[in-house]
Amino acid sequence: MKTIILDRPHTHAGKSYQPGARLQQVNDQSAAWLVERGIGHAASVPATPASKNPSKDNQENNRDG
Repeated sequence: MKTIILDRPHTHAGKSYQPGARLQQVNDQSAAWLVERGIGHAASVPATPASKNPSKDNQENNRDG
């Protein structure tokens, strides 16, 4: 499964998507179809979930020791 970022407007199953929209968990065949037609491109790095407590993570990473 791939993540595709749209380069052009696209409609799927009656829903419109604008350029820049991320389509997640697109199967390989559908992803290839979208890319071959210039509708979108594969995301280079999958989106990662944000930390639940970024300020605490920064404090721990900045400790001397």
